[in-house]
Amino acid sequence: MVSLSLSEINDLQTGVAIGVQVLGYHIKGDTPDPIIYYLSTTTAPDDGGSVINVGNLKMEHNFGGEVNVRYFGAKLDTITDDSKSYINAIDYLRNRNAPGKFIQPVGGSYVTEEIMFNLPNSSTFIFDGEFILGPQAEIVIGCLKKKGDSEEATYNRNAYSIEGAGLAAYRPNGIFDSELCCIKVVDLHSSKGTFKKTYGSKYGIMFYSNFGNGGLSYNTFVLGFHHDSKINVILKAEGGYVNENIFIGGTFNHTSTFPGGAETRNIMVCHHAINVLNNNRFICPSLEDNHKEAVAVEMNGESNLIMHPRLENGNNTANYKINFTEKSLRCQILGNGFNVNSSNIQDDGLSSYQTITGEVAKNASSYPTLDLQNASSSNNNTLISRDSQKVMTFALDGIGNIKTKGDINYFGNLLLEDSENGIYRGVFRGSGTPSLDALPGSIYLNRAGGKGQSMFSKTSNTDGTGWESVPTKAAAVPDSTATTISELVQDYNNLLSKLRASGVISS
Repeated sequence: MVSLSLSEINDLQTGVAIGVQVLGYHIKGDTPDPIIYYLSTTTAPDDGGSVINVGNLKMEHNFGGEVNVRYFGAKLDTITDDSKSYINAIDYLRNRNAPGKFIQPVGGSYVTEEIMFNLPNSSTFIFDGEFILGPQAEIVIGCLKKKGDSEEATYNRNAYSIEGAGLAAYRPNGIFDSELCCIKVVDLHSSKGTFKKTYGSKYGIMFYSNFGNGGLSYNTFVLGFHHDSKINVILKAEGGYVNENIFIGGTFNHTSTFPGGAETRNIMVCHHAINVLNNNRFICPSLEDNHKEAVAVEMNGESNLIMHPRLENGNNTANYKINFTEKSLRCQILGNGFNVNSSNIQDDGLSSYQTITGEVAKNASSYPTLDLQNASSSNNNTLISRDSQKVMTFALDGIGNIKTKGDINYFGNLLLEDSENGIYRGVFRGSGTPSLDALPGSIYLNRAGGKGQSMFSKTSNTDGTGWESVPTKAAAVPDSTATTISELVQDYNNLLSKLRASGVISS
């Protein structure tokens, strides 16, 4: 269209022609359909798509609320820099101040700049192609607050829908020592979308907030294949919050030769001292790595959840960890997943998790770690254990009765009833003569033993006094061989001594 003849331009100016039909952008047929541009008096600049300057004329096409980036000149040939086409198409839709639909068709777009998909709320993005990222390029979904921007401005974006095959962006040559992401998702609320593929950056996908009065929350995202970034998926807050998000699926991996070293991670939820990242849920992630130093998950924050993970590392399965840091609280692994052993869990916080080798529950509050109830009847069992033949060997009912077929080994004191002012009646144990507070009727077992010193009974008082030794069996007394009165008296005195020594009679 920019090569219109003087005659054709004159026809437009005199009204002989009402517009120009364009059959393609670079070549015929490279746009989805032919479109018509009309002579315009707009003051808008040439954006390569909706407004095009032809000599002194301005030709304009109204795309409405839906734009395919090919109409703005994107070639998607993996070689040509398509950055300006994306930036102009997004600006066109955003300046309408209404929900829009952006379409990236099949193909590969090489881009060298930050591409920020920042449209009004309730906008839709159709991604069927891929982004090949130059050294400084990054794909941003949402509005990334820049230095110097007004704090009063609205940065949250609501109800975005990312559709099509899913957003894919990667850096073929790999740059791992800068803070660049392949994709950065910023301050979205109540949005949904699919992220198909990333690799080749320090961060594959960063779910991020840097807006103090908002954040990234209540979203549902499907994760595809994310590999060979130093941290494949990271959740991070620097001023806002990252809470209440659901991440479905995802396959995560690093090659054995990946140059990430000990910082290599598949999923990382960062620590924030004020806006603690919480209630984020990862559903069935496949954490299959080949890097011997990789960490499957590094979890900070509160009440974050991993459900049924798959855990494999071809070069270091035994030390391939899900790491709950000391900054984690009430985080969980729900479901033992595949190949998740207790040795694969490093819990430096207060988390609960299920593994194929057992289940661990922790708590750091006044609430019970496990609360059992049979609402049908208190006489019914609330907990049952069975042997390998499915025979019940242990049961606890709602009243508190314990039934067992095995031994009960206890390592503390056995308290038989509620206390009176903090003093109990029960069976106690220790070493030496007892002096502990207890209610009358208590028993004390002396681990040190000794004749007449092995067992004591509490006969009076509630303080450390009132303990009396319980007689034990006296030493065997042989039949008397006395033949005289004096010998019988001697045998009698010997018997009294033995009874006193054994505690059967008092001194």
